[in-house]
Amino acid sequence: MHNKYKNNGFRVVAVNCWNEDAKLLTTFARRSGVSYPILLNGSDVADDWGVKALPTNFLLDANGKVTREFGIIGTLDMPEVQKAIEALLQ
Repeated sequence: MHNKYKNNGFRVVAVNCWNEDAKLLTTFARRSGVSYPILLNGSDVADDWGVKALPTNFLLDANGKVTREFGIIGTLDMPEVQKAIEALLQ
């Protein structure tokens, strides 16, 4: 979704909730093809947003307000996620 909508103002940011070694995390991200930023040491963000399980995915509007929450997003969920993103970008 990041690559599909990034030219429309859509951004993906990963939030790391564990105190992982930054080098280990960046190596994993590079090998996994992650092309968006990762916030290191983001446990405060996870606490503020009430994350209870990982992964938890949030969709925020242009003002930073959470508009949707998704758990694990699989292939079958993509049409719903895409529809929600497109609605926010209008």
